[in-house]
Amino acid sequence: MEQTKIISCTDIAPFVRYVQKYQPPYHLTDSVEFLTAYDHRLFYVYHGDGMVEFRDRSFRITRGDVLLWPSGWDYRLTHSVNGGLLLLGCNFDYEQRYAHAAYPIPPDASPDFQPNLIHEYITIKELPATSEPICLHNMEEIKPYLELMLQEYQTQLVFFQMRLSGLLKNVLSQIFRSCAVGSPSGTMSSDQVNDVIEYIKEHYNEPISNSTIGERFNYHPNYLNKQMVQHTSKSIHQYLITYRITQAVNLLENTDMPVSAIAAEVGFGDVCHFSRIFHQRTGQAPGNYRRCHKRK
Repeated sequence: MEQTKIISCTDIAPFVRYVQKYQPPYHLTDSVEFLTAYDHRLFYVYHGDGMVEFRDRSFRITRGDVLLWPSGWDYRLTHSVNGGLLLLGCNFDYEQRYAHAAYPIPPDASPDFQPNLIHEYITIKELPATSEPICLHNMEEIKPYLELMLQEYQTQLVFFQMRLSGLLKNVLSQIFRSCAVGSPSGTMSSDQVNDVIEYIKEHYNEPISNSTIGERFNYHPNYLNKQMVQHTSKSIHQYLITYRITQAVNLLENTDMPVSAIAAEVGFGDVCHFSRIFHQRTGQAPGNYRRCHKRK
């Protein structure tokens, strides 16, 4: 599995793997399993309303909203009481390195996810928020470009991939600009960033997100995330996950708590998700780690 690669926005040359209209078949009250995507996802809400849920956050979505999230994130999409949620979706890579793998890659149920099949882990240097899910409202200006993308994908005339890449790059630039608008200028002090870090350490086992921390400290979430990266070389989410895994390691080494209880104790709502993240960070499953490192 590749390490996260940081690229500049000027290096983006997207490869579009799939474009489609999609209606989520499940209602908000249905019991729906999480899926995990192998490539980056972009969804625009044509009409209706519903919800997209990730493991540590959720977004209510309605007409004109746009969702963008990177590969490897667990998610589920549901529609509201009245149904009628229609999305225009796009699967893509930020680079052309895997353009030879042009076939769509359907998502897997999260327990069956195979991280080695992911083509790229990408973060945009100028916008660290791209390492996590983004939801923006009132983005109707990108709708014509997405409709052209759907037309190009369906007809597949000569040079259609070049057209798709150019259209998606235009869409992404508008999304990134909207993310950056409202971010204050200047740099937070080390003391201010330390306050954020202490807040994470005090609330790491709660369902906190960039938005909740931004509200707590009265900063735009994207700006706050950028400052965390500048001071710690980690995004808010990366810092939170690292701290959770550190606490899990301590509990595995020093207690007899079941793995499922440790997962809940350190802020993971799902033990399968916890086990996968723990293995990614340590190279061992939680049970194997305990057998090797348990203190007598």
